[in-house]
Amino acid sequence: MKFSVDYDRCEGHSLCVAAAPDLIEIGDDELAHVVVDELAPAQHPAAEHAIRSCPKQALRLENS
Repeated sequence: MKFSVDYDRCEGHSLCVAAAPDLIEIGDDELAHVVVDELAPAQHPAAEHAIRSCPKQALRLENS
């Protein structure tokens, strides 16, 4: 699965980073950036937690 950020929605609140620090970081542009290309099955719960944590609904999982 592919984990992505909608940059039109992201406001850099960083709640997603707190939920999934191994998957997301805040960049120099103060927006969230996914740091893995493809999620391993064991990473899905953390990604889903980050998605639920985002107040702007800027994160999504997509089939690759």
